[in-house]
Order: sequence, then structure tokens, then C-alpha cells
Amino acid sequence: MYAKRNILFLAIFSFLLASCNKMAINSENNYSFAIFSVEDDIYGSSNVQLEKLILSEKPLLSSNDIECYIWNKHQISYSDTVYYRFKTTNDLWRKGFVVTSDGKRIYWGLFQSSLDSYASQNPVIMLVPGFHILPPILQISCNYFNIDCQEGEADPRSDQRIYDALLSEALICE
Repeated sequence: MYAKRNILFLAIFSFLLASCNKMAINSENNYSFAIFSVEDDIYGSSNVQLEKLILSEKPLLSSNDIECYIWNKHQISYSDTVYYRFKTTNDLWRKGFVVTSDGKRIYWGLFQSSLDSYASQNPVIMLVPGFHILPPILQISCNYFNIDCQEGEADPRSDQRIYDALLSEALICE
């Protein structure tokens, strides 16, 4: 009798555990726009495969947190509550991030500060130097030098899927 009960308990536990893992894997699908931190160490890497990156379970910032996204500058304003959450987040300096839209990974970039010696050619979110926290208005730059993407060069930040998702939630500000 105990053996049957143990087997039943084990079967239920296994089912619940599998469900939890599936939910964690699919967490990036729950937001029209989100920025996730990357668990992998990709600082200084040039050969990064977007789909293979391991993302944090929850986004650092999602469409639920955004007050305004200024599309032509790729600046995001968010509430004081979110800013406080960023201040208490583990160090983001030199970590990667992935921008998703409706559950699809669009592009990756790095959190950097002006004190870095490595100049990423991928999108960058600059942190406040010395403190390594996000500023009150988040700026996603085309690259480390905050130079606009070259004409004819694809700008991953301007992906139409991101624009459509933000527009559908009335988050685009001009």
C-alpha cells in the first residue's frame, strides 16, 4: 500500500516539476515587449547565437513597466517602482541582454558603462558609471560609442515586430 502511494506521489511530483520547468522556459512568451538579462557570459564574444542564450526567468523590463518608448531615439521611460527594482537587481555590468517581442527573440546586446575598455558593436544599454545601475531613462544605443547605425546597416532596434507590439499597447511616444 505504501509503495502505491509513493509511486502516485512520485508521479504527481514529476508532473508538477515538469510543468514548472515548462513555465520557466516559456516566460519570454508572456510579453509583447521585454528585455531579459542573459545568464551566459557573452562579454567580449563576437560569435553569439541568439536562440541558444540562456535568459533570466523574468524580464528586467517588460511592456507592463514602460510608460513611454521614444521610437526614433530608442529611449524608454519607466516608473519609479521599476527604477527601484533596477537599483536592487544584481550587478548588470558586462552582462548580456535579449530583447523579445511577442515571445520571439529579436536581438541581443550588452550592459556596459563608459568605464569599459571593450567597445561592443552590438546594441548597448549604458549603466551609470561606478554604480552599474540603469539610469532613470533607459537608452538602447546602436553600439558602445552611441553612434547611429551606418546607413544601409541593419538596425536591430528598429525591427518592425517591436514597433508593432509597442504600438498595439499605445507605448510609442514621438
